[in-house]
Amino acid sequence: MHNNVRKIRALANAGYRRTEIAETLDIRYQHVRKVLVDAGITVGMTRTVEIERAPPPQSGQFQFVHYANPNGRTRPFIAS
Repeated sequence: MHNNVRKIRALANAGYRRTEIAETLDIRYQHVRKVLVDAGITVGMTRTVEIERAPPPQSGQFQFVHYANPNGRTRPFIAS
């Protein structure tokens, strides 16, 4: 088995994303993808991201205003 194939599989199983593996090993993303698809390894495809958001504004705190562009089209704008 080729040495890069072993490295790709090991990095994927360690939780690295495909793009990170490609950059780390200085190889094409498509090669990493093919190795992992052929091996049936689905980890590393995407990473779950959790973010915190501020609570939505209370009603009356913001209002939507429409303004016209120079070309005459209107666009919404949030005014505080």
